Amino acid sequence: MGGSANRLSWQGEKTFYLIRPASANISLYERWRSASNHSEMFFADQVDKCYKCIVKQGQTLFIPSGWIYATLTPVDCLAFAGHFLHSLSVEMQMR
Repeated sequence: MGGSANRLSWQGEKTFYLIRPASANISLYERWRSASNHSEMFFADQVDKCYKCIVKQGQTLFIPSGWIYATLTPVDCLAFAGHFLHSLSVEMQMR
């Protein structure tokens, strides 16, 4: 969670799984992350809704503050990423 992020796929593609920052999802994420076997469980299976977004070559994805996400790189990819803070959603950025 924290600040907003941007992802640019320069070559290839990346798949993002995004979960909105609802209180219930954040609580589930914190519980999942602290579990000793969290690497054996796909977190998206534990929430009501997970969005899948494929970022193809030349596309950019902006991820708002607080959104929980995971990235899959199914093919060779050259990508650029950035994180940034802003005056919107300060409370969510500090979580």
